[in-house]
Amino acid sequence: MPDASARMRAVARNPVAFAKFFHLIVTLFIKHILRWGTGTDGLLGPTAGYYGTVETQGRLTLHLHRLLWMKCSLTPQQIRDRVLQSPEFQQEMIEWLESCCTGELFSGPLKEVLGDLPSSSIASDSDPTMSLPESPPAID
Repeated sequence: MPDASARMRAVARNPVAFAKFFHLIVTLFIKHILRWGTGTDGLLGPTAGYYGTVETQGRLTLHLHRLLWMKCSLTPQQIRDRVLQSPEFQQEMIEWLESCCTGELFSGPLKEVLGDLPSSSIASDSDPTMSLPESPPAID
């Protein structure tokens, strides 16, 4: 596999080929993972519909945001009712939502970053993600 720099040069040299490749990958996902239009359930179950939008990123690459509607899934109102009525379902929903959202600092996850810092530089009551770093020393 070419390194990241070589891949970016290839995309810059031929963005149309990259867009066609991206389209092929998305089409194969719909055909083989969702099995849309085949009459059989896909990997995620029976798909009722899908919608997606493509955007470009700063690295010249394309990026897809997609919504899937699954048959036999709970409606938003059913989810709300279950969250209000069942503490177990509420906890499961919170755990699932938290598993879908992650964030990292430029140098890795917060736990790893904190592990790399000397303990004397970490105040127990301060979150390093909530403050600005110190300015680098001036260059003479």
